Amino acid sequence: MTKKTRSLGASLLAALCAAAMGISDPTTPRSNAPSSWAKAATMSEPDLRNNKLAGRAADVTAPACGTGCKLFTNAARLSPASLAFPAAIADHAETTFVIWNGQYLMYYRTFISPAGTSCTIPQGVAMATSADGGATWTPVNGGRPLPALQTVQDGQSCTFDDSVQSTWVYAPDVIADGSRLVMAFEQRDHDLNYSGPGNARSLHSVRYVTSTDGRNWSNSTLILRPGAVGAWDDEVGTPDIEKDGTGYILTFHGNDSTKRLKQTRALVHLNALAGEYTGERQKVILSPPPPWVMYGVGKAQMTREQDGYWYIVFEAFSGASGQCGRMDTRSYIGIARSADALTWSVRQSPLISGGDALSCGWDMPSWQLLGRVRGIVTPNDPPEGKGLVRWDIVDR
Repeated sequence: MTKKTRSLGASLLAALCAAAMGISDPTTPRSNAPSSWAKAATMSEPDLRNNKLAGRAADVTAPACGTGCKLFTNAARLSPASLAFPAAIADHAETTFVIWNGQYLMYYRTFISPAGTSCTIPQGVAMATSADGGATWTPVNGGRPLPALQTVQDGQSCTFDDSVQSTWVYAPDVIADGSRLVMAFEQRDHDLNYSGPGNARSLHSVRYVTSTDGRNWSNSTLILRPGAVGAWDDEVGTPDIEKDGTGYILTFHGNDSTKRLKQTRALVHLNALAGEYTGERQKVILSPPPPWVMYGVGKAQMTREQDGYWYIVFEAFSGASGQCGRMDTRSYIGIARSADALTWSVRQSPLISGGDALSCGWDMPSWQLLGRVRGIVTPNDPPEGKGLVRWDIVDR
């Protein structure tokens, strides 16, 4: 996964597309875009009044509408390519993709134990590789978790048991960062005596590890710890880490385990990866929130394109709760764009809608933007645990 001004003519075209779809876009891209992006030509006011000349300038200088832009403006559609992932990668899993030293690498939540047994709780983070430019994937070591990224549970680690201490590892997100890879992930630590003997709590935090070869990873370091019980960030997880200049943007979901508050997405700005971040956590703003985001936003992943915007694919829920397997709840995949990763303009129609009483539906989306492959990957539900599907992005 390669992670990740306009001229007058290009801006007008984007505005017309947005108006036709009912999209409100209160933000504009940053003016300090990376120097590798095309910059607007310098023209005098009389020249700008010349429509012909202005049109030529737009053709030369305006960045093309990329993959996220086309989905956002409805200039592209999704087409499922269900043969991209083998049965060995077959459960409800988050995914992340990167090209590293010429290798096409994928990391995902696995339910295969270190011993090769199929389990009912997450076993950690596994790795897959592609020999055809990201079109199809093969799990490494049969889908077993990487040594530094494994679930540990007292007694046995294959089935759910909250009567014992445990640590689960899942929801990876990987970026190339100079001479290393950085992986952010969610960790669930079940503490039997959190607030006194017998007063247990499952603590969901965001941590990170680094690697120089993609296979061997460092010990983990805490970035975000959970908030107080009942707070909007009582649980934090499904991180998405992105480079932003010399620093990083980290987005994550915040969830109230008492279920009084709706799930939300938030972000922090990191000047460096140097231990726990204790500064401000900002909730993202959806403008306007469509009705299918009634219960909130969960996992999401961003990519930044040459037009200066961030584009995000995200899971959302409508109905009575954000829980899976309920007839009164439905899941959706949406897309939005932003200039600052904080305030997002949402495409009012979802990209994917699904979900029934058997599963979460198609949720937990991630971009797969590698080589010639352009797609979004989700679990292929229902039924739960059927596998993964890549939805290829096709121009209309």
